[in-house]
Amino acid sequence: MTDFLRSTLYLAKATLREKSFTFWVLLFPLLLATFYHVALSNIFSAKVESIPVAVREESFAAYVFPETGLFDMTLVENDEEGIDLLEAKKVEAYVNKDSEMVVNSLTGVNPSIIRSVLSQMEQIMLLGDAANYLDFSNSPVRQEEQKTNPMAVYFYSLFAMACFYSMFGAISSCIIIQPNLSTLGARLNSSPFKKSTFILSSFFVTMGLTMMANLLLYAYVVYILKVQVFLQPLESLLLLFMGNLCGTALGYALGAIEKLKEATKTMIAVLLTNFLAFAAGMMSLQVRFLVYKVAPLFAKYNPMSILTDTLYQVNNLANRDNLLFATSVLGVYALLALALATLLLRRNRYDSL
Repeated sequence: MTDFLRSTLYLAKATLREKSFTFWVLLFPLLLATFYHVALSNIFSAKVESIPVAVREESFAAYVFPETGLFDMTLVENDEEGIDLLEAKKVEAYVNKDSEMVVNSLTGVNPSIIRSVLSQMEQIMLLGDAANYLDFSNSPVRQEEQKTNPMAVYFYSLFAMACFYSMFGAISSCIIIQPNLSTLGARLNSSPFKKSTFILSSFFVTMGLTMMANLLLYAYVVYILKVQVFLQPLESLLLLFMGNLCGTALGYALGAIEKLKEATKTMIAVLLTNFLAFAAGMMSLQVRFLVYKVAPLFAKYNPMSILTDTLYQVNNLANRDNLLFATSVLGVYALLALALATLLLRRNRYDSL
């Protein structure tokens, strides 16, 4: 027990001194979270405003539009006045006396809303109902309060990537115990100190420090940036733990490859985590949809996609159906990676130390 505690303390200090761990695990996720908050906070807070329209006085729309609460209406006496307002871009559309819409562009949200109201008005009038009795309670635009911000999906993918940055600590731990890569490894292999105790303590340190980094990121996002992303904390913590477990196991498997240098292993870890995060939609949701279309099997079993999807479902949709699948797949990945790491690390032989 004493050897375990001593090696745990040593490894914790050594890991925190690692520049790659400090930057990629602690600082980089915080920087990305800040970037997301600055870049995306205004996109999803937009509200539907009144649409400026010009309407001929003789049109039935002059009676209907005020009832909808959607339009800032300007009454005009003739077509020339309405067209002038439209060309001056003071209104989004002009409705003539026959309730026909004239616009500069056929595309866009506002023309679609105007067209929808006019279409509903025309259909009811064809049934013989007077325009004054039109029911616009079923508005084509409806605003609802949501518990979570739509940009939360980007933060879930960020947390998924941050979990897999536990690979860096695991790689460093593997390098320490390999005598051909570190002087400490040579001393450990020639001493009575049990390698299994060192590996167990390094695993504990890597998991613990990365989970602490994830909690720091959580506190920063929730309490500093004021973005509420974890409505179900217990399920979310379970997923983050499984993500850290999977990332740590992959780090050990990569770090146990004897012939690769430390810089090469770190570079592979950076490329792998960023590629998986990119495919999961961390940079763009369009990329995510494209991956699902082109390579659906890869998208389904991409560990970061699994984490992102399940975190979104649990916290935004209150849907736990995918929770068992996510934890099971991540657990299987971790077991396979640990088995590979064990196979690579055990019974190594060296000509000289």
